[in-house]
Parts: sequence; C-alpha cells; structure tokens
Amino acid sequence: MNNKKVTFIDGAMGTNLNAAGVTSSPEANIEHPGVVKKIHLDYINEGVDIIETNTFSATSLKYDNYKEINKKGVEIAKEALLESGKKSVQIAGSVGATGKMVKPLGSLDFEETVNIFKTQIEVLRDSGADMLIIETMDDLSEFRAALIAAAETAPELRLIATMTFSEGDRTSTGTPPEIAARVADTLGADIIGVNCSFGPEGLIDVVKRMRAVTKKPLIVQANAGMPELIDGNTVFPESPKEYAKYAKELVKAGASYIGGCCGTTKEHISELIDTLKDIKPGPAPEEIPLFISSRTTFKIFGRKPLLIGERINLVAHPELKKSVDRMVREGLRQKKASADALDINTVTQKEITADVAEAVNSRVGLPVVLDSQDAETVAEVARRYPGILLLNSVSAEKEKAQKLLPLVKKYGLPYIGLCVSDSGVPGTVREKLEVADLIINQAEKQGIDPATIVIDPVVFAVSSDIDSAKETLKAVSKIKNHTVLGVSNVSSGLPQRAILNEIFAALAVGRNCSALIVNPLNADLVYAVHAASLLAGRDKNAEQYLNYFSPEGAEKFKFKEALSQAILEGDWQAASKRLKDLLKDLAPLEIINSAVVPALDRVGKEYNIKNIFLPQLIESAGVAEKVMEKIESKLTESGGRLKDKRKILFATVKGDIHDIGKNLVALILKNHSYQIKDLGVDVPSSKIVDSAIKWGADIIALSSLMTTTMEGMGEVVDLLKKKDKDIPLLIGGAAVTEKYAKSIGARYAKDAVAAVSEAAKIFKV
Repeated sequence: MNNKKVTFIDGAMGTNLNAAGVTSSPEANIEHPGVVKKIHLDYINEGVDIIETNTFSATSLKYDNYKEINKKGVEIAKEALLESGKKSVQIAGSVGATGKMVKPLGSLDFEETVNIFKTQIEVLRDSGADMLIIETMDDLSEFRAALIAAAETAPELRLIATMTFSEGDRTSTGTPPEIAARVADTLGADIIGVNCSFGPEGLIDVVKRMRAVTKKPLIVQANAGMPELIDGNTVFPESPKEYAKYAKELVKAGASYIGGCCGTTKEHISELIDTLKDIKPGPAPEEIPLFISSRTTFKIFGRKPLLIGERINLVAHPELKKSVDRMVREGLRQKKASADALDINTVTQKEITADVAEAVNSRVGLPVVLDSQDAETVAEVARRYPGILLLNSVSAEKEKAQKLLPLVKKYGLPYIGLCVSDSGVPGTVREKLEVADLIINQAEKQGIDPATIVIDPVVFAVSSDIDSAKETLKAVSKIKNHTVLGVSNVSSGLPQRAILNEIFAALAVGRNCSALIVNPLNADLVYAVHAASLLAGRDKNAEQYLNYFSPEGAEKFKFKEALSQAILEGDWQAASKRLKDLLKDLAPLEIINSAVVPALDRVGKEYNIKNIFLPQLIESAGVAEKVMEKIESKLTESGGRLKDKRKILFATVKGDIHDIGKNLVALILKNHSYQIKDLGVDVPSSKIVDSAIKWGADIIALSSLMTTTMEGMGEVVDLLKKKDKDIPLLIGGAAVTEKYAKSIGARYAKDAVAAVSEAAKIFKV
C-alpha cells in the first residue's frame, strides 16, 4: 500500500468505448476485444500504475456468460501489458453494483448478493487479476456484501473499495463519507475512496472527511465534470488541465491513488501524471475517532457522553415481542427523547434479531448496540447490519472471549469490554483495572485494535455494595479507553430509583465517562446529563445544551391524524389499525386527501431538508402503498373505484441495468394516485415508445445511472417526434442533469420527491 506518493490509475472505459463506436461495455470483451485492449494500452503508455478490467457490473445477475466476460476482461488486460512491455503495471478486477437494492430497501437477499459478487470475484481471481476494485457503490448494504464476498473469496488480493456520492456529499441512500470509509476499513479494504460522482472539485470535501476517519490510503476517480449534451453528443466539460488542477487539491487533502471515471481520457491521465508526480499526499491522521453508525447517522465517542437507549429489551419489556413494529416504535420514542444509539436485546432467534437491527437502522436511523453473547446471533447481525455495529458485551471470561473475538475481528466490530473475568465481577478499582488490562491483552492477541474497545467497569447496586458506585467512578477516571456504564444497575433494590440514576449519571459525566446506557424517557436524567456535560467542560460553547433546550428544536413534527403519523413513521401495524377505523366513517377519497397525501407531502419535505433519508422514505412509501391497496380493495368490494388515473410509463434506458431510483420514483408516484407501468431495465428506445403509445401513457419516465447510456433518452425523444406523438418526458438518474433534460426537451427530477412535483406541473394539478 502506498500513502507516501501518488499512484496513478487509468481513466474511463465506458465513455471511451462509446467514443470508439462501441455501445456495449463488458460485452465488448467478447465482441470488440481489440478496442478494449487499445484503451488499456493508451493508459499504460501514459504511465499509469494500475489498469482496471472492463468487467464493471459483469455479474451473473445480468449476464449468462459472465464467466466468459470476466475471464476475457483479465486476458485482454494481460495482453495489453505484454504488448507494452511494462511488467510493473497491476491489473485490478473491476466489480460494480448489481443495479438492484438489498433488503430491506430492495428485493435482493443479503446472502444472495454476497454470492452474486463471489461468483464474479472467483473468475477474476482465477483469471489472474492482481487486485480487486469494488466501485460505484451507492447502497451501503450492497457495498458490504461486495466487501464480505471479496474477503471470503480472495483474501490474498489487495482490495480497493469506493462509493459514489450525490449532491450533499451523501450516497442516494443517505450514507455520508465517514460511514462509507469506516465500513470499508473495518471489512478489510486496503485502499478506500470515491469514484464517479461529480468532477474532482466536488470531491475535495469528501476526501477530507474520509481522511479524518481512516489511516488507509485514499483513492479518487472523479468524472470529467457533469455531462452536457452538445450537438446531440454527450460531452464532459472538464479539460485535462482543469481536472489535474483540482486533482492536486485532492492529493493535498490526503488522496494518494488518483485516476479518472466517466469522461476522462488518456489526455486527462497524462496531465494528471505530469502535474502530480512530485506532489506528496496529505498525511493520514495519527489517531482516528471511535464511532458507531446506522446507514445514515454516526455518533463519535469522546465529544459528549452518548446516551444509549436501553428499552428494546425483551426481558424487561416482554410486550415488545409481539412485533418488529412495536420495537421500532419504541426506538422512535427513545430517539425523540434524545437517545444517540439503541441497545437491542431480543433474547430470540438470530434471524429475528437481525431483522430488528435492520428495521431500527432503516426506520429509526440510529446506530444499534447489540446486546448478545450468542455467537450465532452476533454473526448473523454483524454480517447483515448496514453500518458500524457496537457489540455489547464481551467479557474477559475465556470461553466467551474465544467465541466472540473472532467475530469481532472478522467484521471489524467495536465492542464493549465487560469487566467480568473467570474470577468473577471485580469490586475494587485495582481489580477493575486488572480485568480491563486483560480485555485489552485478549484483543491484541486476536489482532484487534484496542482503541475499538469501550470498557464497562461494571457498577453493582449500592443496596448490596455501598462502595460500588464510588469504586466504579474512580475506575472510569483511570481507564485509558473510552468507557460506558449501565446506569440503572446502581439503584436496583432501592426506593426513588430515578433520582439515584440521575445523580449517578451526572457524576459519571463529570468523570469523563464516554457513554451511558439509560432510559432516555426519564427526562430528568437526560436534563442532568446535558447539564453535567456543560458544567464539566465537555460541551463546547454550550452547543448541546442550547440545542436541546431551545424552543425551536424541542418539538418534532407530529400529525394529529394517526394514519398520517403512521405513514410518516413507516409503521404498517399502526396504519392498518387506524385505516380500519377510518373506513367505517369516511369515504375512501376523503381518507386519501386528508391523510395519505398530506403524509407523503410531509415525508417529501422531511426528505428534502435531510431530516430523513432514502431508507425512511422507502418505508413510508411502502406503508402508503399498502394503505392505497386496502382502500382500492374496499372500493372494489362495494362496486366502486377511484377516478381514472393518469398513466406514467417507466423504464431504464438501453444498456443500463440499474433500477434503484426508478423503482422508488414509481412507488412514490403510485401512492399519489398515478397509474404506473414499469418496463424494467435495459429497455430499447423503440420498445419504450411503442409501449407508451399502445398503453396510452400520459408521461414517459426514464432513468439512467450511467453517462454511457444517457443518450437513449434523446433517442426516445427523436422516435416520438418521428411518430408525431407529444408525450411528455420526465427523466432522472445519477448522471442526468437539468441542463441535459432541457437540451432534449424533457423535464428533470433529481429524486422521487421532485418527480411528484414535476408530474403535478405536467398535469397542472
């Protein structure tokens, strides 16, 4: 690995194939091998250190002959190297997104996704790739599946891992750069970074944020700006000199592997090499913060005391066993009461525990702390959890440590080291520190970074040991690692437990305890923690205190109508119950207008201002869809129906297999009472137009994730003109811009919420 000087990677493949008249990409390995080899040679001759195989997204999910495509991709790269005579150049086997989303956001099972990647990686490995590059990933679950597949299939190969980011420095599913970098780091990537996205100037902040949370080398492969349509051709506006100028800033920010993505050419790479060959990358941080995360939110240990909500515990609250929805509702209550993370103890089957963790992650949006010492449960949850999971708790007891520490190592889990050993629970400060040292030693023997351990020195109930609280607080002050305490233990068996918990929590904050496992619904305890944090000098400029107690931020938005609130929170159980009552008294159309549409409008507003992200948007839309199905079913039973719906035909254009954004837009518009017909992915322009005419579509909605397929949208416009059909076109996708939409006479929607607005404008409703 290199972090001291710049290593150069090649530029775009797909856009250069298009420029050579080849419209297919990975299939070109079989159909046009000479063109592919020529592109490789151009980059090699410019002086790159690494070239990528032309195998992006060449998985079994899309290609029956994926083995041949991937094998040929490596062979062509080898032939180019042999012809160039440059033996030092490395071949990276390219692994791209499947085009589908993983459950619970999509239809792909997690293990199915892992296996899809494994089959491709096996071929790349056996064909002789020197390393692997996972690239253009947008969904954190899919990213993790690919990382796990690589670790389990080809651990001997170096691994590069990159995600692609949208406007606002997040992936479209809401993952920020910090979480992407930490997930890649914990799951064994050797080089971490970002590709595609926008031009290099837009990725400087992404690199800085990644640099702050990992010591691994960073890679950037940006587009040559955002594509524009000029004289009917897709053009990337950033010149080689402009690209290299901004790339220089990327290197200063900490990137040490630089290449190009869509629109970059051999000239861009040549300019990069000339400009950056003597530039030294910015240094990696000496220390990185310990944090835990959901898919969208991360919490850092040490800045302020983190509050870990304890109430999703089926031992203490057996009524939660009735459904996952109940546990999610409990999580939402704790979140509103200012919990930073949620401890989950389901004491049940591993699959259910994993489902709960995923549901809390997606619908509540807070990091999960898994309270389990069952190795099978830990393995299942750790494997599927989309984020950085904190494991609670791993004691120093030899048998338990032997079962759990290998899983901690494999999945890169930060964990709570519980000060309990085979000798029992330590009582004095000295004994607690000895067990803490034992926990650290056990971790180091497994190759686990001690900095990822949060020590719990364990507090007894003062009713049974009057010195327990005093000794534990002393230990907190002396332990060098981050610390956590289960606050409610201290008051067990005594009256007025709440006040004991509040005072103990405040004292722990004063001793610099990093996190507290508490009942956040005890408002006085939360007040005490915020006040103690301020008074102990842990709340810089009183920011947390003022934010918590300011009237503007005190109340979260809440609907008066329970059905609307249930849709907003993605709670089908509550929505179903309320809908049943409403249908007794209100007309279906009145329910739609008074509850469903306002809820979806609010969801859209919350999404636009980044209060919620794509996972929550999908959950809300899914509940709304079920509500609409129930309403229509009720109407059918009574012999009625909703008024005729406007028709919108959806398709992903030819050559593009991605349907993540398309499916979400279709779902949201369906819930706004539009009739939807979805032709799927990789649809020829002629089929789109013919189907739209035959079905009587009022709008054609097209998606394209890749710049190499965008021109299919323009083809649809041309075909409609030839057939003299005036059907409005609504387009979107990662590569699509409003400028491009205007250039072909289409309307542009950057996301599902914007699509609702644009559709309304078209129909003037």
